[in-house]
Amino acid sequence: MSASARWLGGRRLLALAGSALAILVVLYVWVLPALAARVAARIPLEWEEGLGADLVDAIAPEDRRCTEPERIEALERIVQRLVESTDVGPYEFRITIVDDTLVNAVAAPGGYIVVFQGLLEQAEAPEVVAGVLAHEIQHVVRRHGMTAVLESLPMILAATVISGGDETAGSLLGATATLGALRYRRGDEAEADREGLAMLRAARIAPDGMIGFFAALAESEGRGSALTTYLSTHPRSEDRMEALRTLAAERPYAAEPLLAGFDWSRVRTPCEAA
Repeated sequence: MSASARWLGGRRLLALAGSALAILVVLYVWVLPALAARVAARIPLEWEEGLGADLVDAIAPEDRRCTEPERIEALERIVQRLVESTDVGPYEFRITIVDDTLVNAVAAPGGYIVVFQGLLEQAEAPEVVAGVLAHEIQHVVRRHGMTAVLESLPMILAATVISGGDETAGSLLGATATLGALRYRRGDEAEADREGLAMLRAARIAPDGMIGFFAALAESEGRGSALTTYLSTHPRSEDRMEALRTLAAERPYAAEPLLAGFDWSRVRTPCEAA
């Protein structure tokens, strides 16, 4: 084969590779998310609940859970007030508190929400936790988690192959891969913020706690560049705070006390793990 023929062959190979890469990008960015969202809407509830229970076991092992009844009851009362104000579909929400310094909470498919003790210790009022829980409830109701898991099926299947059939290793790798999938898209986060605020409004819970939570995050993470904001899975906390502040100002409402008569400081104390 002549040098010119080899050169032309190389160009064709590069062109084919480029086309294949472009197709993969289109599939990953547009086709797979749309398909995953449609499939997620048809997943049976019991499948969602099973996956959610497995994820909770991975995130919050039994020996690291905060089990004091009073602490759990306080969060359950907040959830009850939220879900009684809005249609949440077929979901029954279950709260697990894990003894971890992370200032956050995470929603798993099927109605499971894990709250990290770090969030409770930093929350100066129950309205702060109510804002975070309203956001996480919206992830469940809108099946963002189930959609994210379906989008990540190639990663989860790869974890199964890597394990070589070993059940323990497969479960560990699969759980890790699935937890990684629960990093929602920026659009999902914005929707959960917006609908979470609407849920607070319906429940007559002051939005200040939710807005203040993102204000605190914004202060801790700094401004960052426009490129960083664009590439981030989550919108910047400062942007989220400003969006929520604008929405709250557009539709003000009279808030009612949350957990009236309850000593919130008890929830903020270090927990007793199981």
